[in-house]
Amino acid sequence: MAINSTSREQILAMELSSRELSLKIAECSIYAVLILVAFFGNFMVFLAIIKNSKLRTVPNYYIASLSIADMLMSLKMPLTLVTLIAGDLVFGEAICQYHGYTGSVLGVASLLTITLTAVNRYVRIVRVTDYPKYFSSKNALRSIVAAWALAIITPIPYLATGHRFVFLPGKAFCFYDLDDLNIYYAVTTIIGFSVLPFGVTAVCYYKVFRTVRQHNSIWGKLLRRMSAPGARKFGVNEVKLAKLLFVILLSFAACWTPFVIIDTVGAFKGQFYFPRYVYLIYTVSVGLSSCINPVIYGAMNQEFRSEFKRILTFSCCRFSLPKKHVQAKYVVDIKVQRNEHI
Repeated sequence: MAINSTSREQILAMELSSRELSLKIAECSIYAVLILVAFFGNFMVFLAIIKNSKLRTVPNYYIASLSIADMLMSLKMPLTLVTLIAGDLVFGEAICQYHGYTGSVLGVASLLTITLTAVNRYVRIVRVTDYPKYFSSKNALRSIVAAWALAIITPIPYLATGHRFVFLPGKAFCFYDLDDLNIYYAVTTIIGFSVLPFGVTAVCYYKVFRTVRQHNSIWGKLLRRMSAPGARKFGVNEVKLAKLLFVILLSFAACWTPFVIIDTVGAFKGQFYFPRYVYLIYTVSVGLSSCINPVIYGAMNQEFRSEFKRILTFSCCRFSLPKKHVQAKYVVDIKVQRNEHI
């Protein structure tokens, strides 16, 4: 498809293998930090939801799903780190196919989960009376399972038609071979699994914040006094949660925008069209999307922040106190929790 595609690939491969030591150390250090933050941050989010019954709400089911996707993404990122360290692909064909497949699945699962959170907030705030019908705990879990199932089957048509994931030296990982892909299939996939979900999410949040603005206006307050009890009521916490999820959407969009733009251009101009630093931004931004959410939860949600502190405090005490003291403290904590429930 692209002119001199092979030579461009060779140039990118040479630039990857012949980097200066200082540049290699900088790239590998940044990426290693992203891996650690992505894994431990999302593990804390998931653990907080499991441990704290107050956090086990329907919206947080979607947050837990997103944290699982990001945590799994952090487990595949070391393959890219090894490639950056070695300056070349050191794994075989099977690992390359695994890398491309899991990257596609986890990216789609994350985006679909964020779309589901936006729909959840839309129904909760704009269509309040319909919320119990559509978003019970069982329905929420079913929608999460459906999103993951769709994500798992997304790359299958690509593989079933004889295509294979290829190593891209600019990106330092294996992904779709855009030069060997039908242009209509590529554009349809990008629109169907990137543009369309982002569009649905943007419309949902636009209607959410328009409703909140109307709700807080003088005319809105007068209408609520005249309307039947429970006609449209949502608390401050619902609005705060909507803002938190909207910030997550913005951060996700900022991190994945390079992905969409570069791969869209690559579908038309060739997958080796850009210089290496552009593809490096692509790789780092995708990794950044997996570690930014725990930071947002800690900064904007008091319950998550408190649970993070409890988890870290308990972990520090376990490592600093003798075993007998830890066991005694654990027994005391259990007794205190029992008394609180009584």
